[in-house]
Amino acid sequence: MYNEVAFDLIKVRLAYLVANVVMAVMVLLSGRSELIWLSIVTAFVLWITCSDMMDNYPRARVYTMCAWNDIVVLVTSFYFGFECGFFLNIFAQVPVSIFYGYVYFASSGKKFKGWITWVLAIASLYISLIIGRTHVPVVGFTKDVSVAVFMVNSTACLSFIIFVCVSIRNELIHVQEKNMDKAALDLLTGLRTRRLFDAEFNDRGLKTSEICAAIMDIDDFKKFNDNYGHNAGDKVLQTISDIIMEIEIRNSSFMACRWGGEEFVIIAPIESYDILKHELEVMIKNLKLTDIEIGGTRHRVTITAGLACPGKGSRNSLEDLIGRADALLYQGKKAGKDRLVEDTERGR
Repeated sequence: MYNEVAFDLIKVRLAYLVANVVMAVMVLLSGRSELIWLSIVTAFVLWITCSDMMDNYPRARVYTMCAWNDIVVLVTSFYFGFECGFFLNIFAQVPVSIFYGYVYFASSGKKFKGWITWVLAIASLYISLIIGRTHVPVVGFTKDVSVAVFMVNSTACLSFIIFVCVSIRNELIHVQEKNMDKAALDLLTGLRTRRLFDAEFNDRGLKTSEICAAIMDIDDFKKFNDNYGHNAGDKVLQTISDIIMEIEIRNSSFMACRWGGEEFVIIAPIESYDILKHELEVMIKNLKLTDIEIGGTRHRVTITAGLACPGKGSRNSLEDLIGRADALLYQGKKAGKDRLVEDTERGR
């Protein structure tokens, strides 16, 4: 939808309002009352193109805004001359069409013929130049007044171009952040990657001394992959990841990630140690009874986990804490796998 784009219609309205005010002042200075209609129609076009009713017709919005802008340029050049600088407004519509054509429409999968607005802009520029060279302005201003009007138009045009460029920058940043968020989640499992996990740990201001950590590893996963193929292995990873995500949903203070390969990590507040322990025990018990259907056949896997917490007054890093849990995991592997090994030195 249009409101997802960084282009701010309120600012567009303000920009057109300023242009309309300038034109109204020119009308008063010129004494040409017929130009009042130009201001009225411009205000109407502004209201229509920037209203919500045009959200479903984005191309019509752009074409109308640009075409009317060209008409205004030609009329004002005819009345006030080329020297007043109304032709500068043509340059403002170029970045607008670029923004729509290459940021909004391209990102939404729609086609936009930006060359139409560029042709209109070039044609209007040359026509206004011809008018300025061959036609005596209907309203003659002194050189000082013409220069003043030129400065106002050039300032308004430059400000509008800067605004559009900033909008393009903001949209590109928005797209980049969305892509980074997607990259930060593991594509296969949907869990956090290790990079996102570390960043979120720091953003939350968590302290290692106040958390416990569990690391899990799928038993004999390499052998499973070799026997049944990587697609089967991916199915196992996804099944276990779904269970871990359910644990995290039930316990909002928990934070999980795919640590790497077939390893997963969950951290929890130290006061939730017993809850995490219970969740892991239930997971290990249920998983070995769960049939994972792959290619018409059913398979079962087991996991081994290590659960650790820092000693009393410990200032170890997150890596040290997870390393401690990993050592417990290794003990579980040596003891026969399919089990949880917890920290016997908890709180010491």
